[in-house]
Formats: sequence, structure tokens, C-alpha cells
Amino acid sequence: FAEVFRTILEAAPGAVLFHCSAGKDRTGLIAALLLSVAGVSDETIVDDYALTATVAQPLLAILREGALARGAAPPVLRSWPGHAGRR
Repeated sequence: FAEVFRTILEAAPGAVLFHCSAGKDRTGLIAALLLSVAGVSDETIVDDYALTATVAQPLLAILREGALARGAAPPVLRSWPGHAGRR
């Protein structure tokens, strides 16, 4: 996380974009920390993080199906956030 925050602090004035392929775990924690530093309430941060799971599920399902179509092993995909107990 230190590298991410260092990069943000050293960025030129303007917007900074950060993301990962699924955008929930590490990216969500970084977003939560940035929101906290910006003074956003804990309740709002938790609500925002929870909303990500709802919004991300369709995308994660598409990514999972694509990975399966390319030959990814189902046991590996069971650990994906979008798996939701599928077998």
C-alpha cells in the first residue's frame, strides 16, 4: 500500500486513477483509506465498499466465464470473489 500512496502523493496536480482487474479487495481497501483521509464517515465508507460487491458481480461473472472458456481450472476460480459458491 505504501507504494500506491507514495505514487498518489507524488502525482502531478489533477486526477489519479487506480484500479485492479476485479476492483474489490486491494483497490477497495485503498479507496476506503483515501475516503477516510478525506474525512468521509466510516458508515459511508462501509456502504460504498458493500455496494462494490453488488455492482461488481455481473462483471466478475463475465470474467469467470471467459477464464473457464480459455481453460482455467474451476478449483482456482472458486477463490474468485464472484464465485458465490458455484461448482
